[in-house]
Amino acid sequence: MSTPVHIAQTPGLFKSRLTLPQASAPAAQLPPLLQNMLCASDQPLALLPVRLETRFFAQPDGSSELRVRVYPDKVHLDSHELELTPDERDWGVHYWQQDWLAGSDAAARSTAWD
Repeated sequence: MSTPVHIAQTPGLFKSRLTLPQASAPAAQLPPLLQNMLCASDQPLALLPVRLETRFFAQPDGSSELRVRVYPDKVHLDSHELELTPDERDWGVHYWQQDWLAGSDAAARSTAWD
């Protein structure tokens, strides 16, 4: 049986205590919000780049609340360049020459594409 890990509380900073379950704990021992599986372990998971901003806000009872803002970074930008590079042009010409020389031979046309 696993023992929960207790995170030390800084006096005056937080009013509550956070308890993290260990990975081997049965689902029944997990807090309700952690009992649902977010992502199956046999599925790939993409962690995309983000920018985090954190700030503490004073509460009326004297405690502090940590607020976190998450800003997704730009992962992929599409651009379209009208002009072909010299290599793209040469390979295009090469393909069409091989395709024309292949005629109706399907195997030769497939080789031209490769």
